[in-house]
Amino acid sequence: MESLFSSITSYFDGGASQQAFTGIMDIPTSLLILIVALCLFGTNVIANITARDNFLEYGVTFSSLFLGALMSNKYIAHIELPVSSEFAHSIIIANIGMTCAGLFLMGAYGTQRS
Repeated sequence: MESLFSSITSYFDGGASQQAFTGIMDIPTSLLILIVALCLFGTNVIANITARDNFLEYGVTFSSLFLGALMSNKYIAHIELPVSSEFAHSIIIANIGMTCAGLFLMGAYGTQRS
């Protein structure tokens, strides 16, 4: 049981370094919380635009926006932007990924005509 606990604590190294999910991606906890909040906001915006408002589509929309933000922070974080803060740089990159994922979703959903 102790080995399981030690492997879990080594996987989620959130103590002194303030990092969450360091085994997967090096994303600070504060950035992860802000990405979740922005994904919730984006989910509501996309649900209002496409008139899709059931729980399954909320889940699909949220997860695709979240994955878009994480993938953009993983793959295009090396791009130089004219900002002074690394936190602002990460948020702008996450918004780029969420925008791409949102546009793809809106194209896949289409608009529902009543």
